[in-house]
Amino acid sequence: MKTIFKRVRKILIAVLSVFVSSQPSHAQSNSKANAAALYKILAIKDSLVYDDILNTCNFNELSSILAPDFQFLQDNGGPKYTGVVDRDRFINDFKSYCARNNDPASEKKVRRVVAGTLQAYTSGDNTAIQMGVQNYYLTKAGQSERLIDVSRFINTWVLKNGEWKMTRQFISLENFHAPHTDSLYNTIERMDAKLFDAINRKDLASLKEMYDESLEFYHDKDGLMDYKTSIEINARHFADTAAKYVERRELDKSSLEVFPIPGFGVIEVGMHHFYTSFNGGPEAVTASPRFVMVWRRKGGQWKVVKVISYGH
Repeated sequence: MKTIFKRVRKILIAVLSVFVSSQPSHAQSNSKANAAALYKILAIKDSLVYDDILNTCNFNELSSILAPDFQFLQDNGGPKYTGVVDRDRFINDFKSYCARNNDPASEKKVRRVVAGTLQAYTSGDNTAIQMGVQNYYLTKAGQSERLIDVSRFINTWVLKNGEWKMTRQFISLENFHAPHTDSLYNTIERMDAKLFDAINRKDLASLKEMYDESLEFYHDKDGLMDYKTSIEINARHFADTAAKYVERRELDKSSLEVFPIPGFGVIEVGMHHFYTSFNGGPEAVTASPRFVMVWRRKGGQWKVVKVISYGH
């Protein structure tokens, strides 16, 4: 999903580009240093969360890392969570689990992030997205480790009072997803097509029907947007008849994966391509980002409640 930058942002970028172009090496160096610092900070905090859950049972530290409005979504793996789990339940559930996990007579569960998979992106001045692949093992003294689960995870973070807090959603995507022949997969594929058909046709009324009013849209270039902001941006874009370009989105169907969330909806994961034609010329691919969309089924209707778009 791609939105048009605000006009004021274009002006600011134009002004800032004069300064940046005069000191390119310094700006690039700072950007890389900032990205590396963010990656390191979030990697440490992510590891502390799981160290507290599985090993140290330090729930005071865990509480300090999770934002007050923290939420957790998970599909079919692990505890059979249904829908969204709030911060208090998340912490309380793992208090007893941590004690059992550290029983010397029992097998111990260990979590490791797969080397080379961890990524971090800023999504605004004070928000960030972190993702990776994690392996879970069972281990016991004198025995070989057993791999029991491989899953993908996405954390969103917010900077509050100088500290990064894990917030709003933690999504664990299990490696067992709906097959391409499954009716749920086909349903979400159709809903995806319907959503972006509305965007491609600039049909604001249909778009409003498919976005839930609780929408949170995390974008690694444009930052965090809510329902109101996202609709306002699209409304301005749709109404801009003077635009000298035409945009079109196309899903890479080979990348599409669908993960059910029992009693709530699904997580859709994939890659899409955005094509742009300038001044009536030929189309060209201008971006191929990856995305995650959380769909909620309520009252027989499917609506998008969360979007993460990254890799632009």
